Amino acid sequence: MIKKALLIGILITSLFGGIYLVKKTQETRRGAVAGVNLSFDKSSYAVNNSGDIVTARLIADSGQRKVDLVSLNLSYDSGLQIQNISLGALPNQMNVTSGGGQIEITAVKTGNWQQLPSGSFTVATITVKVNSAGSLRFNSATVSGCNPSGSDCPVTSHSTSTRGADFEIRQQPVATNTPTSIPTNPPQPEINAYFEPDDYQVSQSGDTVKANLMIDSRQKKVDIASLRLNYSSSLEIVDVNLVGLPSELDVDYGGGLLVIQANKSSPWEQLPWGVFTVAEVEVRINGQGNLTFTNAEASGCIPVQAAGSCEVTEYQVNTSGAIFELNEITPTVTPEPTSTTIPTETPQPTDTPQPTNTDTPPQPTNTEVPSGCKPCPDGGYVGSVADYNCDGTISMEDFAGWYDDYKLNSNYLYGDFNCNGQLDEGDVNQWYSELPKF
Repeated sequence: MIKKALLIGILITSLFGGIYLVKKTQETRRGAVAGVNLSFDKSSYAVNNSGDIVTARLIADSGQRKVDLVSLNLSYDSGLQIQNISLGALPNQMNVTSGGGQIEITAVKTGNWQQLPSGSFTVATITVKVNSAGSLRFNSATVSGCNPSGSDCPVTSHSTSTRGADFEIRQQPVATNTPTSIPTNPPQPEINAYFEPDDYQVSQSGDTVKANLMIDSRQKKVDIASLRLNYSSSLEIVDVNLVGLPSELDVDYGGGLLVIQANKSSPWEQLPWGVFTVAEVEVRINGQGNLTFTNAEASGCIPVQAAGSCEVTEYQVNTSGAIFELNEITPTVTPEPTSTTIPTETPQPTDTPQPTNTDTPPQPTNTEVPSGCKPCPDGGYVGSVADYNCDGTISMEDFAGWYDDYKLNSNYLYGDFNCNGQLDEGDVNQWYSELPKF
C-alpha cells in the first residue's frame, strides 16, 4: 500500500513538472527572455512659461541583443501638444501617429542582422509644446530582433521593461517680487563638432577627398552622436567610415542629406573623450560645393573622479562656423611677369649711341666723382646714375635702354641704376627719381 501511494505521488509530481516545462517553453517561444529596457532620456523637465517647447528622447537599452522592431503605445495629458515625432536608429516608419492623448510608434530597420542596433540607442525623439503640466506614459511596448550566437542570430521577440520610465513635465512658478527669474534647468554641457580639414582643393572633377567629422568634448565622455548634414548637388558621398563611435545605428546619404547616428556600447571608462574622429566621409567632387551641419545631438557622461562614477547627461553640440568647402581648381595660363610700376604706354627702344672712336679709347673725361655703376663707353663716368646713354640728361631714352636689356634678360648690367647687381623694378624707381619734373 505504501509503495502504491509513493508511486502515485511520483506520477503527480512528474505531471505538474511537465505542465510547468510546457508553459515555460511556450513563454520562451513567445519571447519571454531577459530583454530590452525602454525609458526617456530624462524622468522630468521643468518649464517657466506656457508654450515652451520640450524635447523627450525615447531610449532603448538592449545590451548585446539586436533590435529590428519597436512598437510603442503611450498616453499624454491634455495640457501637452505633440509637435513632431522623428525616428532614430530604426528609421523605417510603419506607423507614427499622435492625437487624443495617445501616441502610436512602430519603427523598424531592415538589412543584415549585423547592421541592426544594439546597446543604448534612440528609438524616437518627441517634440512637445507645454500648455500646462502633464506627463508622457508608457502603456505597452513590443520589441523584436535576434540574439547573436557566433555567426548566426536566431530571431526572437525580446521582453521589455518600462518601469519608472514616465516623463513628467511640470511648470515652475516664477517669483513676482524678484526682478529676474531663477533658471530651473541648468544649461547643458557643450561640446564642439567640426570638420578637419575645413576646406580642400582638387585639380579636376571626379577627384575624391576625405572629410573628417570631429568632436572636441574636452573631459566629457561621449557614447552617442546624431549628426545631420546637407551637401551640395555637385558633390557625391562615396562612403562613410565610423571611427570613434564604431557601432552604426543609422548611416544614410543621398539627395543632398547625410545622416549619421553612431554609438559605442562600452563601460564609461572606455568611451571616447577630448578630440576624436566620429566618421570619415569620402566625397567625390564634380564642382565647387560644401558640407554643412543642419542638426547635431550627443550624449554621454561626465566623470566624477571623487565618486569613481560618470554622470549621464546630454550635450549641447556647437557647430557654429563648421563648414567643409570643396574648391575645384581651373587650370589657367600664367601670364608673363610684368612690373607694376612700368608705365602703361611703353616707349619704343632707341638705338644706343656707339662710341665715335673705336680705334683708340679716349681718356676719361670725369674720373674724380664716379656716380654711375658702370662707366660710359668712353671709359668715363657721367654725373648721374640713371643716364643710360651717357648724354648727360635723364630722359625716356634712358628708360628705353634699360627696358631692352630687361626684356631680353641680357645680363647687361649697364641699366643697373640702383647698383644691386640685377635689372629690376628698383632701377625704374631710380630712373624716375632722377627724371626732371615738368
